[in-house]
Amino acid sequence: MGIIIRLVITAVSLWIATLVIGGIELNTDSTTGKIGTLLAVAVIFGIVNAILRPIIKTIGCGLYVLTLGLIAVVPPGRAFEIAPGSALHPLLVVVDVGPVGADSRPGADWQATLVVRDDFGAADVDVASRADLLVLQPLRPEEATLLGGALGLGEVAQWMTRIRPDMVGVVNRRAVRWAALAETPIEGQLIGAPTR
Repeated sequence: MGIIIRLVITAVSLWIATLVIGGIELNTDSTTGKIGTLLAVAVIFGIVNAILRPIIKTIGCGLYVLTLGLIAVVPPGRAFEIAPGSALHPLLVVVDVGPVGADSRPGADWQATLVVRDDFGAADVDVASRADLLVLQPLRPEEATLLGGALGLGEVAQWMTRIRPDMVGVVNRRAVRWAALAETPIEGQLIGAPTR
């Protein structure tokens, strides 16, 4: 029963891939032909996975023994627990409302805080001054004045009001770089042109 469920899940995943990803097509006209093709490809994927999994496990075990456990090869789909906030499992905290305070938890060295704001106000000055990296959309003049004062950018901050809507400013240690965003056709269909 488990094999049939995996086969169906793989076939459905392939079908979704043909809808979402350009360049993958099913060239049969009938629905039963498409289902048969998807199931055949799913069977091939299952056979390849069944053949490669023991080989990868054998090689992984050999490397594990050879290096006395310093290297561990984990087969796809086999997760292992690593403490969040460590070098092997960095933590990303996304904050889109409310104030952002300093984090004093263990592992905070391997934690990044992503602050998402629609408007840059006086409450965000502290966060901006502590940030290692800022990615900024075009700003309004009052926002640019606040940001320029907090980061010591001077006149450069006013350029943030003049950049195109499809550009961002990347600020790192008082250095400003400009980047143009180029959407892919699928992003253009799903999201639209970049705007603030």
